[in-house]
Amino acid sequence: MQPQAPMKLGGHVLPALTRATGATGIGTQPLNITIVLARDDEAGFQQYLRDVYNVASPRYRQFMSQAQLAARFGPSQQAYEDVANFMASQNFVVETGSANRLTMTLYAQRGEVEHAFGVHIGDYALSGKNFYANDVDPALPASIAPHVRAVLGLSNLAIPQAGPLKQEEPDIPEENLALWDRDGRHRFRLIIHRNAAALSVRR
Repeated sequence: MQPQAPMKLGGHVLPALTRATGATGIGTQPLNITIVLARDDEAGFQQYLRDVYNVASPRYRQFMSQAQLAARFGPSQQAYEDVANFMASQNFVVETGSANRLTMTLYAQRGEVEHAFGVHIGDYALSGKNFYANDVDPALPASIAPHVRAVLGLSNLAIPQAGPLKQEEPDIPEENLALWDRDGRHRFRLIIHRNAAALSVRR
C-alpha cells in the first residue's frame, strides 16, 4: 500500500508576503506553535451555542463545563493524543494543553517546525518590520490533518489584539480575541466564550 500524501491546511500564508522583501539575521530561536484542533461535531456545537443564548430555548444558559463540551462535541481524547504523539515524534515539546482539548501549545527548533509541517520559514522585512513567516501552507499526515483546524505561530508578523464582533456572529455575545496581521488583514479569530468555556476559530 502506498503511503498517503500529506494534507495541506489552507489559509496559513500571509497576504503581506507579496509585498515583503528578504531579510537576514532574524534568528533561529525555538518557535512556539499553537495547534487548534477541530471539533468532532461542529454543527452540534453551533446549535448548542444558539440554544444556550436563546431565551426561548429549554437549554437557555445551561452551560457545559470544558470537560462536558469536549465529551459531547470533541475533539476526542484519541484525536488529541494522536496529534500530540505525532508532534512528539517530530521533536516538539508540549508546553500547555487544554481541558477542552481544543488547543495545545508546543515548541521546537525552527528546522524541526519546517520539517514537521513541510514548510520553509523565511526571514522578511516589510515597512521597517523584520519578521519570519512560512511561504506555503503547512501539511500534516492524512491521519492527523482532519483533526487540526489551524496552526498558529509559523509567523511572528501577526499580533493578538481585541477586535469587535462581526454582525453576522449574533450567537457569540461574549468577549473575543482576534489575531490580525500588521497590515490589517484578518487572519484567525479566536472566539473565547467565557461562560461556555469554549473556543472556536473563524477565518
